[in-house]
Amino acid sequence: MKKSKILVPAVILTVICLLCAAALVVTNSLTAPKIAQREKQTQQATMAKLIPSATAFHDAALPDGTAYFRAEDAQGDALGTVWNTAATGYGGDITVMTAVSPDGAVLGVEILSLSETPGLGMKAENASFLTQFVAKRMGIAVSKNAPAGNEIQAITGATITSRAVTLAVNTALKNAAKIGKDGQ
Repeated sequence: MKKSKILVPAVILTVICLLCAAALVVTNSLTAPKIAQREKQTQQATMAKLIPSATAFHDAALPDGTAYFRAEDAQGDALGTVWNTAATGYGGDITVMTAVSPDGAVLGVEILSLSETPGLGMKAENASFLTQFVAKRMGIAVSKNAPAGNEIQAITGATITSRAVTLAVNTALKNAAKIGKDGQ
């Protein structure tokens, strides 16, 4: 009798778990294409914001497999490249989209995802912080005081976040510099 008291609930619980798992699989298979489509639309909109004169963005990759997008105008002339890079901030990974001109200067920066401290690190999404990167070149540094040259002003109270975004932008610039060297 004791075995049935244990066995029946165990079987019922197993059946419930299998039904829940099956429901999750079906839900995922139905929503995954729509989620991917929305992510692509968001990515396209962000790239268009960074390089508004571009009429097309083409997938490309460096020889090492690093993916990027080539931005072109209506005549097919290169306007720059767009890179998705990431670095670890105070609250986790920060994913950044950086547009780079053909001559190696930053055209624009957008934060794709971050989970930093509300009120401090989240200020990395503010235009006042991101526009500091425009026209900068490889080797951008973070300054807690008055920035000069190729430096940007750190977000007060969020230096780790500022450094992470800067690292992600510098990674994009470093990757963009490889295009010329590799003949891409």
